[in-house]
Amino acid sequence: AVGGVININAESDVNITSINTLFENNKAEQAGCIFAHSKAGQHLHLDLLNVSFVTNKAKKCGALYLSNSQIVIQNCNFTANTADQGIGVIGADLSQITINSTTFSENSALDSYIGISLIRVYNHSKLIIDDTNFINNNATSIVGKIEGGKGAVYAEHFCNVSIYNCYFLKQNGGCISCLHNVRLEVKQSVFMNNSAISIYDNSAVIDVHLTTTLVLQDSVIMNNKANRCTV
Repeated sequence: AVGGVININAESDVNITSINTLFENNKAEQAGCIFAHSKAGQHLHLDLLNVSFVTNKAKKCGALYLSNSQIVIQNCNFTANTADQGIGVIGADLSQITINSTTFSENSALDSYIGISLIRVYNHSKLIIDDTNFINNNATSIVGKIEGGKGAVYAEHFCNVSIYNCYFLKQNGGCISCLHNVRLEVKQSVFMNNSAISIYDNSAVIDVHLTTTLVLQDSVIMNNKANRCTV
């Protein structure tokens, strides 16, 4: 199956809301719980409120995959979700994601040729994360592939990422990584006891490459460890 529970291929405007829902122990090829895609020119919007994703698994994205879609995630929990090919929780292409007051804990992203991360946005996507906790997640290479860890949040190819009032604690594989024309803004956030100690990992907190713009303001960075550099 493409999506373990919900598979959406929108050919017209679609709005979906899920409230007080538990997705647990689901499995799929593409996305463990929800796969959402809309055709060009169509509007696909999802609202998740008080939703929990627990121990879901997929080959590519442990919980959600979005393409040409919009999603608002509010007061949700992502716990112990896994992916075999690199995106532990959420993958997005040409999409807009807003995450508020949510917790990501004990999730794992395993080895992949595209890099290892919990949340991956790609190709002109926009990601806003506010008042959210990342606690004890694993996003690193465990068998020594050359891509290494890309952290809890990975953005690539003309994306805009804003992270406000967030807490990153004990991330294995780093926190944030950006590649190729990404604008990253981090404000009033805390990064503590994170690590990127594999020789294939990037920095423990923020890693930027290829014309990335970084704004880092009013944040605390403390007791992080990395093989290459802390920030």
